[in-house]
Amino acid sequence: MNYLGHLPHNDPLYGYLRYDILPQIGVNGISPNFRVYRIQASNHVYLYEDRRSRTRLIGKFFGDISDRSPQTAFRRMEREFNNLNYLRGIGFTGYPHYIARPLSRNASLNCILVEEFCYGTPLNDSILKSIWKGEREAFFRKLTALAYFLATLHNRTATGDRVDFNWDCSYFDRVMDQLKNWGHMGWDEAQEFYRLKDRWRERGFMWEDNQVLVHGDVTPTNILFGDGLWVIGVLSVSLHEIRW
Repeated sequence: MNYLGHLPHNDPLYGYLRYDILPQIGVNGISPNFRVYRIQASNHVYLYEDRRSRTRLIGKFFGDISDRSPQTAFRRMEREFNNLNYLRGIGFTGYPHYIARPLSRNASLNCILVEEFCYGTPLNDSILKSIWKGEREAFFRKLTALAYFLATLHNRTATGDRVDFNWDCSYFDRVMDQLKNWGHMGWDEAQEFYRLKDRWRERGFMWEDNQVLVHGDVTPTNILFGDGLWVIGVLSVSLHEIRW
């Protein structure tokens, strides 16, 4: 995290956090003094820490992306807010699987989504420890907990409809196009992935499972670990339908 300074009292966000957000978590009757930290993420994500109550909040702005229209920013803010509430509504509210609680969102403040701050060890810390300190067994235990978390998500959202693997192949093609356009993959290398995709399409078991929801943004910064099987999903919840 990068420390940026204090949130000015005349900033509209200050009043929003003080009067709309803090009372939701039982913090009342104080004049907060928010320190602001920038969190490394694909969107503009900030940690707001009140020095007086020691309360921490996460704010994610969807309207700070230069090539994103206001309509798109609003739609993405609403989608993530609803996704967080949906997952909590199907039981991701306690050990061992937890989704951070969304507190509010505000389109007039650059499409901000505010959620509770959760403590835990990020997935990327576990990856680095396994590489530099040889903590492979601990890393595999965390991967087991994450697999359990994702399997629970799939099982709780399964429908009676079969998958259409053609949809997944189309999504695969879009990802490959992005990688090639960004210069991350050459044409010859891409051909091998296209060949494998066509082989997967021909296999009957790729079409046999039920449709489920999958988490579309399981990045190292969006997953926190606690003791045992604790897995906490934070910052970004992107759900995609009809995956196997």
